Amino acid sequence: MDRVATATAEHRRILAAVDALEAALDGDIAALTPALDAFVAVFDTEAIPHLAMEEANIYPHLASCLPPEVGAIQTMLDDHQTLRSLCDSLGEERAHLEEVRANVLTTARDLALLMRDHIQREERVIFPLATKFLNTEEIDDA
Repeated sequence: MDRVATATAEHRRILAAVDALEAALDGDIAALTPALDAFVAVFDTEAIPHLAMEEANIYPHLASCLPPEVGAIQTMLDDHQTLRSLCDSLGEERAHLEEVRANVLTTARDLALLMRDHIQREERVIFPLATKFLNTEEIDDA
């Protein structure tokens, strides 16, 4: 399976974790706690390596094919940084869930929204461009 197909499959698993997190946001703390733990675990094991793969394998090659004024790659890199930051905040807030529940809910909703938007942009813009402009070896470079 090529990197774009692999990344798309990873998106499905990450979005399943986002769905589970969002479903728990309106529940009580007893339901929210395991959902937060599960999401952070998926983010650490699935999303972090996924983001790193895109940053190393897809974005640099694609950036060389696009005019700088397009800005699509920088937008995606900015998203990656924000996603990491939001997940870090969520993990820190999780330790004090009772006291900062409102912050946790806001952070979790922001993270879920950005993750969905980012994946949608990637699948609608970045991956089609990568498939069009890059050869398999460029995409699959380690």
